This record gives sequence, C-alpha cells and structure tokens, in this order.
Amino acid sequence: MSDFVAIGISAAALLFAISSFWYMNWRKGVLKAGGFRYFVAGKGTHGNSDNKNLIIVEFQIVFFNTGASPVVIEDIRLNPRGSNNAGILDFEGVDTELWVDQLANYPEQKKIERNNFFLPVLVKPNQVIKETFVFQRVDASFLFEAREYEFDIEVITSDTKEWHPIKRICLNLGNKKDTSEFALNEYINIFPYEPNKLI
Repeated sequence: MSDFVAIGISAAALLFAISSFWYMNWRKGVLKAGGFRYFVAGKGTHGNSDNKNLIIVEFQIVFFNTGASPVVIEDIRLNPRGSNNAGILDFEGVDTELWVDQLANYPEQKKIERNNFFLPVLVKPNQVIKETFVFQRVDASFLFEAREYEFDIEVITSDTKEWHPIKRICLNLGNKKDTSEFALNEYINIFPYEPNKLI
C-alpha cells in the first residue's frame, strides 16, 4: 500500500512540476488593451483632393501581454458597432505624441512625426507598450456628428491569423469639455474619452 502512495505522490509532484514549467514558460500570450484619456477625430485630405475626403481617428493604446510567450501584433483596425456608420478604419501609423500633448507642451510646433511602419510589433511576456495609433478611411461623403460612436479595437496576431476584438470603445464627439482650445481646425478636434460609457 505504501508503494502505491509513494508512486501517487511522485506522479503528482512530477505533474505539478511539468504544469508549473508550462505556466511559467509556455503559456500562450494573451494581449490586453488599456484605456486612454483623449482622442482625435475629424476629416482630412487624401491624395490630390481639395475636399475633406479622409476620416481620421487617433488615440493612445496601452498593450500588455499577460501570457508567458510573446505575441506579435500583425495588424490593427477599428470596426464600427451598432449605429456607427463610419465604416472600418484601417491602421495608418503611430504618431510621436497625441496632438493634445503636442499643443500643450509645444504650442508653437504643430508638426508631428508619424511612423507608418510600426507594425508588425513584438510584445514580450509581461511587456507593456504605449503608442498613439492613427486610423483612417477615405470617404468624402461621411461627416462626424456630435454623438457617440462605438468601435471594436480588432487585431490580427501571430496566434490567431484572423481579426478578433480585444476592446470595445465609445467615442463621444458631442463632448468637447476642456479641450476646445486644442482644436487644430474646424475639421479636426480633440475630445476627452469617457471610459465609463461602456461597462
């Protein structure tokens, strides 16, 4: 009887050691996205057009990997939900700073450097990355209204190879409280983000 008990204890110890090693070293990476304080939304120009034919949305995203293996973000986009008629906004690049920070710290300097080759990006285990992501779509007829727009932040990663949502956000373009002084022009504005809109 004691032999069986010893074998059982040894097997349990081996199983625990293997599972612990797997959890610490091989556990699949899980990508999470944090919140943000401000976002930019409006219309710009694309190509040689004289009209405002480009939908622009920009905000900071904090990505963190809670797994034990690295995750590669291959692509990212904003997918509209509900009554949002803005269409899918594709990744354009990352800016050095969000415009509200740029104007607050350097009001005389409005030029922002953009990295259009940021993706793909590797997020190591327990690593956090924060960048200002720019999303765009060419559409001359669309105009933002002073209301709420819901989007899913969707990504393609090295694990999934297909689009999947990681966070839903609600952008309220009817709220310009405390940000009106940062408006770049009549077509592009900065808005405070209200994280409690979606629970």
